[in-house]
Amino acid sequence: MPPRKKVDAAAAPADLNGKKPANADSGDLDALRDEVAAETPSPAADDDTWPRLIPVGDVKVRVKHYLDWTLDSEDAIRTVDIRGWAADNLADSDFVAAWLPAKPTLRQGLQFIQTVEVATGLPFAPHIALPTT
Repeated sequence: MPPRKKVDAAAAPADLNGKKPANADSGDLDALRDEVAAETPSPAADDDTWPRLIPVGDVKVRVKHYLDWTLDSEDAIRTVDIRGWAADNLADSDFVAAWLPAKPTLRQGLQFIQTVEVATGLPFAPHIALPTT
């Protein structure tokens, strides 16, 4: 059996939808890390108080510093599991004491996530659809 030929993902042709393979633009990982670090605003630029109070419906809950969020936080956002994200990333007992009794609607939950994005400067809200009306 002949040895497998190494394929350059960047040179790989696009599929019928014009998409390249996921690893086609992998580039230099260190350069990417530097770029992300340079673009990520420091939360201390305007307010270094953590946890931050963020409204959800008629109550406010305390959100942990983003470096203290669970590793699966982005997956929760991507799957619109706002309740799961809140359970993992609200400070102390705010999930049970404030979030659950508030029973936020999907609209309120999406607005909450958008407000968290503004407060942290992290661009994760584009992963989900926000209400239009």
